Amino acid sequence: MRGMAHTAKRLLPFAKNKVIHIDAVENPVLIRLLRDDRTLPLLRAGLKSIDPQYEILIPYKVDDEEAQLKRYIQWHMGTTVNLSELRRRHLKYYLRLYDYGSPAEVIRRWGLTPEHDRIFTEKGMLEALEAFRDEDGIVKGVTKDERLYKSLKYYARKAGKSVQEYLKGHNIPYRGRGTDG
Repeated sequence: MRGMAHTAKRLLPFAKNKVIHIDAVENPVLIRLLRDDRTLPLLRAGLKSIDPQYEILIPYKVDDEEAQLKRYIQWHMGTTVNLSELRRRHLKYYLRLYDYGSPAEVIRRWGLTPEHDRIFTEKGMLEALEAFRDEDGIVKGVTKDERLYKSLKYYARKAGKSVQEYLKGHNIPYRGRGTDG
């Protein structure tokens, strides 16, 4: 195993986002070792001893489908995975995450960090609504800020309420979509 950790170190210059794609490896001896079914698991173990996030990606040579999906996602996105961007740029990988659970939970379980495009915390979202109060204190026009409105709908749904009911529960007077100006 120690010998393979040393050999695995020779693969590090070919890594992108801590994933060594076989097509990026230029050394013919290392390519041969990567393609050998006996040495590949030892090289993977050697890389894991260096850093647990290192992976070897060999297309069409799948040892574990979930691990292979992790390798592709990590290779494309890095160790911090923006799930909004993954969904936009690599929909098939994003949808396959659901085979293993909630996308954010799966990414966390893999030891990667999930993030989204500017998601509001509930407190931040409620504070942002203040900018939409008119002179009478009524919140209106929120639908003009798509990101804020989506967050508002998300937290309302999460509470099992309509947007109007949710805001009423927070003592925020609201003029809904039909009367938004």
